[in-house]
Amino acid sequence: MVNKDNWTSFVNLMKAKADCHGKLAQYWNSVDNALNLAVIFLAAGSTISALLPISQYVPAAIGAVTTLVSAVSGFLSPSKKRQAQLESCKSFRSLQLRMIRCDSETKYNELWQEYNQVLISEPFTSEYSAAKTNFAMNPDFMLMLTKKEAVVADEMTSLLGEAPERSFSFPVEPPIEPLSD
Repeated sequence: MVNKDNWTSFVNLMKAKADCHGKLAQYWNSVDNALNLAVIFLAAGSTISALLPISQYVPAAIGAVTTLVSAVSGFLSPSKKRQAQLESCKSFRSLQLRMIRCDSETKYNELWQEYNQVLISEPFTSEYSAAKTNFAMNPDFMLMLTKKEAVVADEMTSLLGEAPERSFSFPVEPPIEPLSD
């Protein structure tokens, strides 16, 4: 059933997931940059040490460390992990924005189905941080939900003799007073 609480939790969840994947993408980007810079500087140091009149073991040792850092970089593949996190972040942001603009129950249900598909392909994250957001529901969608809740309330009143509390209603705006001269 569609209600404001489900809509709000969907939007908040998408924002939290997108933020989490964005932070992880930044982390893997910094790991990738650090490993690549380390390989570059170690390779340059190995080349310079080979040209200097020093022991032959120094360039060999620096070359071995360069190979080790390169192997770690290849094993971790931080650029692929960064790309996967960015794609997931983009998917969750897209779902969030599309839910904000949702104007029918059909689209609402389609977005929940799409969320389940995106959730399956989502890369691993350790946890999600909750974030507070302030979004407004599409007025047409809110009107449709209000009408549905009124129908349900009327049915419950006829069956039980009492009306349930409404989950939300339109905000009441103060009347606009004319400007005095």
